[in-house]
Amino acid sequence: MEHWNPLTHPASGLETISKWRALLQSFASIDETNPLLPSRTGDVYEQLISTVILPRVRFVVTNMWSPKDYAPLIRFMETWDRFLPRNIQETISTSLVLPKLQQEVDLWNPRADVIPIHSWIHPWLPYIGIHIVLYA
Repeated sequence: MEHWNPLTHPASGLETISKWRALLQSFASIDETNPLLPSRTGDVYEQLISTVILPRVRFVVTNMWSPKDYAPLIRFMETWDRFLPRNIQETISTSLVLPKLQQEVDLWNPRADVIPIHSWIHPWLPYIGIHIVLYA
């Protein structure tokens, strides 16, 4: 996944991740109280996502994504919705997307910019709606 670009190939890796998730969930159903198993199997899956997927998403959002070209990242979020734990989705939305949106809003010039601000802010409302108020 180190060369994966979630903006251009959002579904890459989903098949493998879904297998890992199914495997980890099957361990969880065996016996959560077994001392030989990790304390919480869900935590292991979350660690897998945090270690394998999140760093690449962080790199791409930070270095390659433009908020005005919102569609590729929205497509990634929609594609991975069932596979990203909620706190990882929250991290992407609030720690990566929101600061880049804020930076772009600060630079936005309504007299010179041909792309209306609402066209690239509104698609993010389902992901960061409440945080916009808190961030401002």
